[in-house]
Amino acid sequence: MDANQELREKLVLFCRIATREGLFKAFGHVSARVPNTGTFLMQGRRAPALVTPTDFCVMDPDGNVIEGNAWPAAEHWIHGRIYKARPDVSSIIHNHAPMGILLSIVGETVRTVHHTGMRFADGVPLFEGLGLVDTLELGDQLAVTLSSHKATLMRGHGATVVGPTVETCCLNALALEEAAWMQVHAMSIGTPRYYTDQEKGYLVPRMSAAVSGGEGIARAWEYYRALVAGTMHADT
Repeated sequence: MDANQELREKLVLFCRIATREGLFKAFGHVSARVPNTGTFLMQGRRAPALVTPTDFCVMDPDGNVIEGNAWPAAEHWIHGRIYKARPDVSSIIHNHAPMGILLSIVGETVRTVHHTGMRFADGVPLFEGLGLVDTLELGDQLAVTLSSHKATLMRGHGATVVGPTVETCCLNALALEEAAWMQVHAMSIGTPRYYTDQEKGYLVPRMSAAVSGGEGIARAWEYYRALVAGTMHADT
């Protein structure tokens, strides 16, 4: 299997996992940088749960389709302009997961309230742009808001999450919505005890090694892959 095909199949699995875990319904999209080419694989206009390896086209950051027949998502500018601005990013997801949207509606964003949320200890900025990110200029504005962070919430819209690999991007996106879920529910029953800077300084290196390190990523990816393959029960 060539590297490009392997990357396509990994993106299909990403879509399956994100759908199963509630990040996607009929809309949303993922992408991955094609190494050493200045291009990326962009999901076409099809529900994430239904995509196949052929439902991706190769694009450049300036919005040009280089290869493939898939009609790229209108918000491909999210992906292209972040890849342009962030050479450390190799995969991106844009979703409309509900808990993140709820926080954005009240002017809040994801803050660190539990261990696995430590991957966002440096903050999750809130993008205030309205409507679709369907122009180069809006894509650049989103990339500026994202800056060096792993994720940004988008007011009343959803979230954009990045990672250095497809696997890490997927797990970052799942962790973001889990953190938002924790925070929304904590806010509904009391005043959340957010971690202080001192506490984050203690926890980040420990949780990074356990959750976000290579072994942790591989373990979680194997788990979710088995779930969508139907080779284990959801409550295992």
